[in-house]
Amino acid sequence: MCKKTNFFLSSHMIYVPLFSSILGFCEILLQNDNMLSLAERMQFTEFIREATQDQLGIVNNLLDWTRIESGRMHTDFRDLDLYEIMNKSIHSFLGLAYKKRNPSGQSSS
Repeated sequence: MCKKTNFFLSSHMIYVPLFSSILGFCEILLQNDNMLSLAERMQFTEFIREATQDQLGIVNNLLDWTRIESGRMHTDFRDLDLYEIMNKSIHSFLGLAYKKRNPSGQSSS
């Protein structure tokens, strides 16, 4: 039962919130391309890139977890940069926040 729960939690991490943020930024870019400044478009594109890299990291971690569970890989503990992790987590919600703040599609500048 524990393995199923861990897999469910890990698979849930794949979907939420990164895909929602990626989709939110893509919708903003597609619907408001002529209203956004170049700086806003570049910033949103960077957020999409970062969220996509984070998503790939989660998928790779999930694959590593299955390898560890099957005994084909061993763990290696290391220090983490908590500030960087929190910063990326906050950025992953910015697309949704921007979309909620500007539901009519108006640019903030």
